Amino acid sequence: MKPGFVDIHSHILPGIDDGSASIEQSVEMLKVAAGSGTACIVATPHANSQYTYDRAAAQALLQQLRALASPDLELELGCDFHLSYENVSQAITDPGAFAIANGPFLLVEFSDLNIPPNTEAAFDQLQRAGLIPIVTHPERNPLLRNSTDRLRRWVDSGNYLQLTAQSILGQWGPEARSSSLQWLNEGLVHFVASDAHDPTGRPPRLDTAYEFLATHFNEDLAATLTAVNPAAAIAGYRIDRGPLPKPQRPRKWYQLWR
Repeated sequence: MKPGFVDIHSHILPGIDDGSASIEQSVEMLKVAAGSGTACIVATPHANSQYTYDRAAAQALLQQLRALASPDLELELGCDFHLSYENVSQAITDPGAFAIANGPFLLVEFSDLNIPPNTEAAFDQLQRAGLIPIVTHPERNPLLRNSTDRLRRWVDSGNYLQLTAQSILGQWGPEARSSSLQWLNEGLVHFVASDAHDPTGRPPRLDTAYEFLATHFNEDLAATLTAVNPAAAIAGYRIDRGPLPKPQRPRKWYQLWR
């Protein structure tokens, strides 16, 4: 894999969910990704009550986009997996049906209206089937935003957390940003991804989030969340789930003697 950002969550496939509406828009999104330093992007269509996930159809669309993308940009396939009974049952039977790049890592999203009471049991079932859940954008979920203890339990039991790049920058509101920064400070975050849906409003960019993290925390953390861990997930490598070392902000020159 070429050096650069690795974006494990995007809706770049055309006409398949609430993301890109056309091939032309998808190509424009890919140009934005490549132009802002992304070396690999994962197409992750929704699999929920509104959108049926068809792996073969998604793979065919991905092949079309690969032919139109810059040679400097790699494309992989995953899924934005809703934790429903039907989805969990299918994933247990066929673990590769939803996972990132046919590996063990699986993006898991939750409804804003309900966190199933059997969530921990479902996570355990997925893990026993060989899958490793990554909880997507909890900072944007009003039921999870103030549930740090629950998220910490999920991480301690072998799951991972992914924040949206725009949340860190405040573009999903002050509450999402505050939760993001709290979890970053507590070492609970393992991935930052774009969750891109279009070229401009929700673009496939990680560069500005990287710059923020490098400036307000440190470059090692910024690279870990936007490149190192995401690349490991695509390759199927185990990632230290934490708690990660608490990031230390760079000290000012006048603090060096304190």
